[in-house]
Amino acid sequence: MNSIPGITIHYNTSAMASNDVRGKSIVQSIDNGSGGTVVNLSVFGWFEAILNTHNNFTQSVISNPGKVSVFLDGYISEIVGATEVSESFVNEIMNLYNREGMNFLLKIRGSYSCLIIDEVYEKAFFFTDRRGSRPVFYKVNNDDNVHISSEVSNLVTHDDNIDVTSIFEFLSFGSFYADHTLFSDVKNLEQASLLTFSEEAFSKERYWRLKFSPNEEQKSEEMLIEECNDLILQATKRILKQTEKPFLFLSGGTDSRIILGALLALNETIPMVSYGTKEGDDLSVAKMLANDSVLPFTKFALPDVPPVNAFIEASENSDCRAEMIDTPGMRDVYEKLSSEYSLFLNGDECFGWKNIVTTRKDAFDCVGMCELSRNYFLGQLLSKDRIKDVKFEFKKRLSKLYQDAEEKNANNLKDFLYYENRLGNMLNAFTGNKLRYFEQGRPLLDEDIMDFVACLPISMRDDKYLLRKVLDVKYPDLKKIPLSAKDSIPASSFFKKQMAKNELFSTFVYEQLIENLDDRLSSFINKVYLKQFIMSLIKGDSFTSISTRWWMKLPGMWRLSSVIYTNKIPPVTMMMRLLQINLYLKNMPKITS
Repeated sequence: MNSIPGITIHYNTSAMASNDVRGKSIVQSIDNGSGGTVVNLSVFGWFEAILNTHNNFTQSVISNPGKVSVFLDGYISEIVGATEVSESFVNEIMNLYNREGMNFLLKIRGSYSCLIIDEVYEKAFFFTDRRGSRPVFYKVNNDDNVHISSEVSNLVTHDDNIDVTSIFEFLSFGSFYADHTLFSDVKNLEQASLLTFSEEAFSKERYWRLKFSPNEEQKSEEMLIEECNDLILQATKRILKQTEKPFLFLSGGTDSRIILGALLALNETIPMVSYGTKEGDDLSVAKMLANDSVLPFTKFALPDVPPVNAFIEASENSDCRAEMIDTPGMRDVYEKLSSEYSLFLNGDECFGWKNIVTTRKDAFDCVGMCELSRNYFLGQLLSKDRIKDVKFEFKKRLSKLYQDAEEKNANNLKDFLYYENRLGNMLNAFTGNKLRYFEQGRPLLDEDIMDFVACLPISMRDDKYLLRKVLDVKYPDLKKIPLSAKDSIPASSFFKKQMAKNELFSTFVYEQLIENLDDRLSSFINKVYLKQFIMSLIKGDSFTSISTRWWMKLPGMWRLSSVIYTNKIPPVTMMMRLLQINLYLKNMPKITS
């Protein structure tokens, strides 16, 4: 399995207790065998780092022993205010730092993680981009040593404590909230983070957070359409200028269609790629778009039955950051694509995340986040001695998300939660996973576009209203082809059917979740209920039969069932997410070896 590129850091406070930790920096560089670079750094006696990147040495490293050095993974697409930028962005970052210290961070655009070593002041600075597009995780040991990696599995051992509440975040949400991961001591480094290391201390701060502040200047819809389209063209052009051999992942929806329109407007003839099952119409719609645009098109058909032999691989490859087990077997597709292309270009939602909402609860629901008490079947998976504590902690975490957002307006809250949690954790996990094979390009999440979106009236963000208007006005030929009506990626209904008719699949699920449940999960899972739960799915029975209670048969009591048995998550979705967690944990020794 390819590793995710990034910067690994070890901040060793134990070394600081020794007699003299000062010393010359040591930088060693080797080709990683695939055109990229691996750089080993040791400095101050208490700081070590490894840069592993797809980029060549010149693009990613500028080493000035005794002065300022810069190490970059990813790419900088633009530096605001720079009239002319050299090919070496690390050199530009070094110049910015020398002039402004760390005050330059809001001037740079792109997808990156970066390390600056200042040997004059004996400090190190590590920072990430505003969308947190590249996976970064950290672990602080009891002795205050800090370890950073692009993969969770590099920071844990088989004995690390799993976070029970976080597991139920995953089962409910398909990913995690805020900085949580599957493990109590491993945290996700949040978007726009700046870490500072010195001999005295380690500190962490956010240098930017999304804030909605509608512009008092009343711009017409026509003006907003023009400005929006100009920003999309600018963002697409920026990415293509700094990357090589791109392809566009084309679905049948609005977002990638907008990027296709931008490419055509820029006269960029980039190949199109799509993949999915026969269940939906994404593939057929994408092909019509490509044919109509006279662009090369490649499609990859995913299996129409669950490829059981690929589930373990899918769980490992996910790094257990988001639900990816529902589309296993992607490695072959990615490897074929990476032999020809270096950049995965795609559309990500940033305009109007769903419809307008009216309450705080609706905002959380719209994003896919709700209290555990409103997921009855999910709560029943907990052993009785853990239910109360986990529900309390779950509710407390949602309250903290609300407080941190500092958004009283329900629609601003919805979009803030989407950007920081659904996009920052779930969607970033998918694109971060693709970094194993190629670079990522996400024009709709460009920093200037997000600043523009934050100033839009709520009505312009309602169900992608402005983005759809851009498609209508600027790319009417692409609008003529209908949007896809059904997703081609396997959904809960697909796996529900397979459980009842595919014996190989149902047997695999039973063996993994009933006979081979990981000990750490077994310690808080209600195993009797879990077995009933799995058997009902195998038999194709209505899952409500499990929750039948004698009092439900009393006159009028059925009216309470919709309140007591509220279930936001389809049962088979819960099953697939639990299966992914279990497979990941069971294979941890192999992952961490």
